[in-house]
Amino acid sequence: MAVIPCSLNTGFSSASSSGDADLTLLAEFQPPGGMQSFFETFCGMATEGRCNAEGGPPFLQVAASARTWDMYLAGPPVALQKIMFTALLPLAWLRGYRTAYDRFTQTPG
Repeated sequence: MAVIPCSLNTGFSSASSSGDADLTLLAEFQPPGGMQSFFETFCGMATEGRCNAEGGPPFLQVAASARTWDMYLAGPPVALQKIMFTALLPLAWLRGYRTAYDRFTQTPG
């Protein structure tokens, strides 16, 4: 088990050089915040083929979602991302991007 401080930038990827190895990750998020909605949205987009070749969501989708889920890209300073995503949010909405999508939401039961 590894405990990762919330202040640490993280990312997930397979270490396989060919990219064809499966990766299994068991994670617990405390507090969970918007993690379920985050994974529903981005996995749903990947299923629909709406992600890039590396499996990442469209940049405008990140701009539409980051502030609501309080999640940002690893690397660039968060303060800079907040400014940039705030400026891009109207464009993301005009292009049809939303924070989450009902078609991806899993209801318990």
